[in-house]
Amino acid sequence: MKALLKPDQVRVRSRMGAFKDVWAGSYNTVARTNSDEIVVMGLNNYTQLAIPLYKGLTFFMPELAKDLTSKEWGVVAMGQHHALCLNKDGVVYSLGRQEYGRLGLGEGGGDATHPTAVTGLGDTVVEVACGTAVSFAVTASGDCYSWGMGTNCQLGTGAEDDVYLPGKMGGKQLQGKKVIAVSSGGQHTVMIVQ
Repeated sequence: MKALLKPDQVRVRSRMGAFKDVWAGSYNTVARTNSDEIVVMGLNNYTQLAIPLYKGLTFFMPELAKDLTSKEWGVVAMGQHHALCLNKDGVVYSLGRQEYGRLGLGEGGGDATHPTAVTGLGDTVVEVACGTAVSFAVTASGDCYSWGMGTNCQLGTGAEDDVYLPGKMGGKQLQGKKVIAVSSGGQHTVMIVQ
């Protein structure tokens, strides 16, 4: 266990090459190699790493995620037990734990073991972000959509209710403004607006 607490280079099989993108979440790391393969490391307790066969395992070394490699992603965002993936066409996919609505797939559905398209975003999405149990999508027109755990009002709805489908954020602070970027932590959210 001591070796895991000492910083060291992450190594992948030589045929994959080096890393060109990396994304981190609460308990996970996802990376894209120069050969455009997606490798994952960390906790897979809700199949948030898109490896359903190994649900519940923790990957201490890079593991190829064939399901994620099969699509061309622009951005991957990791929450505590879920992930959002944005493809090159501006379509958002979610996977992992459904609790609190963090997947944006509606109330009553189960966990998503494979990337599943999120609908109702109104426009091409250019950025996604996750907090612990919340999700966000910024569209090309500058709208920001939020869903997931409403506690602490981090969804910007003015209420603490959980939201199970993407909802456009509003209010006087965003009126007439374009959202450029969004990021979320455990109990708060920040945005850059123009």
